[in-house]
Amino acid sequence: TECCYAAEALGRIGPGAVEAVPALLTSAAHDDCREEACQAVARIGIQALPAILSVLGKESETQPAVRNAALKAMMAFGPAAKDALPRLIEIAQGENSDLVRPAIRVLGRIGPDAKEVVPLLVSILEKALAEDSGPAEEATEALGRIGNATSSTTLILLRAAGSRNVGIRAHAVLALGRAGEKNDVVLAAARKALKDEEDIVRVFAALTFVHLGIKDKEVTRNLTVVSHYATPFVSSLQGFPDEIKALMPALIRALTMQNTATADIACKLLGELDAEAAAPAAMALKTFINEVTHADTVSYQERGYLLRDAMEVLHKIEPQ
Repeated sequence: TECCYAAEALGRIGPGAVEAVPALLTSAAHDDCREEACQAVARIGIQALPAILSVLGKESETQPAVRNAALKAMMAFGPAAKDALPRLIEIAQGENSDLVRPAIRVLGRIGPDAKEVVPLLVSILEKALAEDSGPAEEATEALGRIGNATSSTTLILLRAAGSRNVGIRAHAVLALGRAGEKNDVVLAAARKALKDEEDIVRVFAALTFVHLGIKDKEVTRNLTVVSHYATPFVSSLQGFPDEIKALMPALIRALTMQNTATADIACKLLGELDAEAAAPAAMALKTFINEVTHADTVSYQERGYLLRDAMEVLHKIEPQ
């Protein structure tokens, strides 16, 4: 649609398009343009924060979908969003789950600078696990990103690692690895997760063992998998280049036309790395670009985003 094309163009302009942020957030209320509008605001960067905070502060005047899009765009700001902590904490303590969940994710993206919210996240996770509902997955991921492990954090993560929900289990075991607490209870939970029926749990368990300095055959085997749980797989690893580098063999293997969804996951994660770290994937990227260009089995729209994501990474590796 014209809205999507305009959003993509504004995103390419970057910080120079900061005046368009209110319009982009308004357009994000429409399903057919939401993803492109959020990505455009993310590319504009931290300069968009004042406009985002203005939108978040006008609860009675702004559609929930617009505020939700504003929070999603903030995830790309990382630690730079620290100035928004008071507002994010207020939203995270609210009752609107459509806003609570993305607010918690943003808190996690701020990372260690948001350590003051760890007790709040532990409380939210305890309640969500007890009620078997609520933002348990988001709180678990956020705790893993922020770190600052304490005995209460470790205990609640161990409990979450036994959840029936695959996303909660996966994020919990990875959070335990990032905390770096190497004791028998944590090792037992990670070893159990290595045998989980879901691929994302096994991969995250393997990354936990990498964090803990343990790498045996079972760990290595599970580092060759790209999970089909696309969104949590990508979002959980963004901002953790060492984890992505540990998965390099899997990412290279994923760059085939056999499964374009996992190939795009690989491109997105490779895009998180600097040129030197991503260089081993250069040949696989070139082959993939050639295959997508000449493929008859992908739609025009799918071909467009596959080529965009792959070429962005390749251009980073080989700028000429």
